[in-house]
Amino acid sequence: MSANKPVNEEKSKQERQKMLIEFILNGQFKTHDEIVKAFDKKGLKKALKVSQSTISRDIKELGIAKSATGVYVVDPGMAQKRKKDALAALLKLSGASIHYPVSFFCVKCDEGYERLLAARIREAYAAEVVGMVTESGMVVVFTSEDVGGSVARRLSAEISALAEAE
Repeated sequence: MSANKPVNEEKSKQERQKMLIEFILNGQFKTHDEIVKAFDKKGLKKALKVSQSTISRDIKELGIAKSATGVYVVDPGMAQKRKKDALAALLKLSGASIHYPVSFFCVKCDEGYERLLAARIREAYAAEVVGMVTESGMVVVFTSEDVGGSVARRLSAEISALAEAE
C-alpha cells in the first residue's frame, strides 16, 4: 500500500481483485467489458470503483492471462494460494487447533445411544479427548497421543472396565 493511498481505497482494491479472481474462476470472460458487466450485474461496479481501465490494471497486476481459447484464466498457483489463504482465515476465525499424532478407539453400542455415550465420554475425559464421531451404533473417540498410543489404550481400557462393572 502506498503512503498516499487511503485505507478504504486499498481495501476497495483488494475486494475488487478478490471478486475479479472469483469471476474469472467461475466464468468465461473474453474482454474487460464483459468483466465490468459482471461487476455491474452483482451491483459492485460503483462500490468497488470498477472500470475497464481498473480491470486492465488488476489483470496485469494479478498476472491473469488468456487461454488458447481467448478466455481469461487464473494461474493455478494463484488459485491454490487463495484456497490456502481462505483455509488459514477460517482456521483463525474458528479457533482451530491441530492435534498430531492422534490415536483412536471405537465404542460399539445399541443404535440410538451414540450421542449420549459421546457426551458422557467427553464429560468424563475432557482433557484427553480431542474429538468424536458418532454413527450407527458406534462412537469413535480420538485422543491426542504421546509416543506409543498409551492415552487411547488407557481410555479404552477404563471405558471397557466401566462397561463391564456391575
